[in-house]
Amino acid sequence: MKKLALKTLVIFVLALVGILITSFTITDNEKDCDDVKSYADDAYSYFKKAYNASSLEDAQYYAKKGMNAASSAEDEADDSDCDCDDAESAASDAYSYGKKAYNSDNLSDAQYYAKKAMYSASEISDEAEDCENE
Repeated sequence: MKKLALKTLVIFVLALVGILITSFTITDNEKDCDDVKSYADDAYSYFKKAYNASSLEDAQYYAKKGMNAASSAEDEADDSDCDCDDAESAASDAYSYGKKAYNSDNLSDAQYYAKKAMYSASEISDEAEDCENE
């Protein structure tokens, strides 16, 4: 009788350990891309200001700020908490377009690239959201 109770206890403990390990593994697989989305929102806002700027200097100023935010989003997308290649790629695109806006010689070119950077910045958030929901 004691052997049966001991076997039952061992099986129960092993099952409990298995359930706990599984629940921690599932929790660890969840991605947290909140920082990525926050930097993406900042980048979008700065690129929008660059797009709406009335002078080349203002456009370049906001393009530079957008580049910094896009770069931060790219770093966070590569971070182990998020680890989202598509968001990282979109952030890289936003940075590249922002850099073209920043290096433009006239306002219309700066605005053109700022608009493309805005689109890419919005894609960062979409891709990060998709990664969190996988």
